[in-house]
Amino acid sequence: MQMEIISDLRERKLQVRTEERKGGYGTELLNNTAVEGIVGPAELSVDGEVQYTFSFGEKETLTEYLKKEKLDEKKLLRLYRQFLEKMLLAEEYFLVPENLILCSDAIFLTSERELYLAYMDGYAADVADELAKITEEIMKVMDHGCRSLTFLVYGIHKICREEHFTLNKLLKFVLPSIIMMIFTSIYGVVDGLFVSNFVGR
Repeated sequence: MQMEIISDLRERKLQVRTEERKGGYGTELLNNTAVEGIVGPAELSVDGEVQYTFSFGEKETLTEYLKKEKLDEKKLLRLYRQFLEKMLLAEEYFLVPENLILCSDAIFLTSERELYLAYMDGYAADVADELAKITEEIMKVMDHGCRSLTFLVYGIHKICREEHFTLNKLLKFVLPSIIMMIFTSIYGVVDGLFVSNFVGR
């Protein structure tokens, strides 16, 4: 199986070439139903080889994002929250999370930092291993001087490398930090309103 990014003036595409057809329920579903953040392939057979093409518009890859963006705790949590949301959403539609292509060169983000993943029947990757590799990419570019960020990233990596990994284990680890982040954001907004009202008097 070979993967490459193809870019033209209008959009970027992920192309996967394989010797055998991997179509199935997921491909059919995604060609007929829009599932937010999960992209299905267009299939084409050429000279005994099957090409699956995923269209991502003008989005950038996760690899590109990590090279230019300074990650903080908030951005990291948003990223992993979206990974978890997409995998849980896939299960709601009876899609298999292992068929999501979770490699940093094949994951795309919009300018608003919304995550988009390619789904290919028969891909059958180890989700824990794929997430661990993404986390290792983050480790290379993150600020190790930030203790809370370092604790979070290494904690996620440890869970992904556990023998009996589940999405629930990862969710339980990141959920308290996500709740705290939401609470802090709400507190900041409410505090700002009180201060502006007080100053307005």
